[in-house]
Amino acid sequence: MRTRLALLPLAALLLTPGVALAVPPPAAPPPLDAVVALGDSIASGEGAGDYHDGANADCHRSNHAQLAAAGIPGANVVNLACSGAETADVLVRGQGGEKPQVQALREAAEQYRIRLVLITVGANDAGFTEIVTDCAVGYALTTASCKDDWAPKVADRLTALRPRLDSVLAQVRGVLADTGQGDARIVLQSYPSPLPVHNRWDSRFSRVLHGCPFHDDDAAWARGTFVPLLAATMRDAAQAAAVDFLDLTAAMDDREVCSPGDEPKWTRGISLRLKADGTPEAGPGRSPEGVISRESLHPNELGHAMLGQCLAGYWSQPTSGVCHREQDGLRFLPVPINGAP
Repeated sequence: MRTRLALLPLAALLLTPGVALAVPPPAAPPPLDAVVALGDSIASGEGAGDYHDGANADCHRSNHAQLAAAGIPGANVVNLACSGAETADVLVRGQGGEKPQVQALREAAEQYRIRLVLITVGANDAGFTEIVTDCAVGYALTTASCKDDWAPKVADRLTALRPRLDSVLAQVRGVLADTGQGDARIVLQSYPSPLPVHNRWDSRFSRVLHGCPFHDDDAAWARGTFVPLLAATMRDAAQAAAVDFLDLTAAMDDREVCSPGDEPKWTRGISLRLKADGTPEAGPGRSPEGVISRESLHPNELGHAMLGQCLAGYWSQPTSGVCHREQDGLRFLPVPINGAP
């Protein structure tokens, strides 16, 4: 009886015209998780094919890019990287009418819960495309080496690159902090050498035909000096910013274009840009850079899959390390950032 009497005021309230109980709105669903790629062609997926660009069809963002291939559980892949990007494109400039990548990262951080930001940038600041073009064209047309011309230029460019990398890492960290995502992991990764220790082809014709038109001493300089110096510059920047560093320097060992052996290669050779009818985009007024395909000397679909395999290993134990070549692919090996090779 007491219970029934206690319910009478509530019943009267419910039956009174114009009286409504306040019902709390449904809770907003939690944001979806995402992993984000920033930087240039290695991050965008250049060379892997199956590109799905937005406003800028030249960014060559691939469905088979490393970050997608990593298959990080429960995370959407947000690929903001763009082939050909320099640090300025990440920070302030953008490409082909697109926003600077840090601005696009801010917009992504307002939509998603960011778990990882993968950054690969710096090679274009250091002159990668120019070096490849100059050395390849020089091999095809002359007997002169290109490394002596490029070595001092690269040293100056790497000196200039370091503060730009500092700015990239600081701005990425700032965006994440501003959007309440300071717990997201940031990893700066270096570049794999696309050229082998030993070229399986000897003649000039065969090297041009198979996409590896380089003098042995130029290839040795690129592999043994340029790529490691670039990696060291990036590693120092990562250490100073207290972010993780993933070293890809030797990731393609024995699977580079024109490397000995019959195993499937993980990198593409030099190729020409082709028009719709299949003929090369050559002719008066075309620069060498405009004739050589941007997919040249980039990981192919299998190469990006292997890089994704290593990145998945990093995600399972996120700390600085290296991508180590093994018989069946790439394995992530944790290495203290000041001890990475």
